[in-house]
Amino acid sequence: SMIASFTRRLLGDIAAVVYPPLCEWTHSPIESGHFSSAVENDLLASAHENRCPRCGANIGPHLMPEAKGCDQCRSDSFAFQGVTRLGRYDGLLAEAILRMKRYTGHTLARSLAKLLFENRRAELSALGATAVVPVPHHRWTEWQRGYNPSQAIAGELAACLGLPVWSHALIRTRITPPQHHLSGSQRRINVRGAFASSGRNDLRGACILLTDDVLTTGSTASESAKALRLAGASVVHVAVLAKGGQRRKEEAVVSKEAESTQHE
Repeated sequence: SMIASFTRRLLGDIAAVVYPPLCEWTHSPIESGHFSSAVENDLLASAHENRCPRCGANIGPHLMPEAKGCDQCRSDSFAFQGVTRLGRYDGLLAEAILRMKRYTGHTLARSLAKLLFENRRAELSALGATAVVPVPHHRWTEWQRGYNPSQAIAGELAACLGLPVWSHALIRTRITPPQHHLSGSQRRINVRGAFASSGRNDLRGACILLTDDVLTTGSTASESAKALRLAGASVVHVAVLAKGGQRRKEEAVVSKEAESTQHE
């Protein structure tokens, strides 16, 4: 009724005055949203860079994105069809993702996922996804951390897109060592066969939006997508907060160039 609607708005206005929204990063009062404008600008520092639609890597301002991939991924074989990312794993975005991984990071994870949706709304909506599926953690890892960040990201994106979350469509069949110190080939070996369909959802013909926090070499996402496609999914598209690994490659190139200059 009109009275009930008016009452809800009034109570909402009162709550906003008594309990103003706080920035998820600085915890200072803000007018609306999840982050202050300064923090949001820092989080989006690399969001508008030209990127590869296949792997999410930055391809520089003068190249046209191509569906077949970029110099970094063209020779790689992925079981997923494309990647949507918010930015590069760098600066404040990288710091936020690290904080998000703590057991208290659930709200921050959802806020970052909301930011991802707000900046990639058209791209994500155009997929026509059937459901959102998070990359699973092993139960022991999830118990240690307190929650699965990929699940929080999946929940927020699904709510924004009006899609179901198939939280248990995938299972992790074994514990895998952390990936961050491994080379690309070691990462692929590390996660090979580590995921399987649970059989809880009918994946036949489905278009799946697969979520994770960071994509570096694509090994984890590809193995997850492989399990989904073996169970019948027709398309798997990956959504992540950040694309990692690229900065190290760029720094290595710069370092090599500097070294050669010194020897000239």
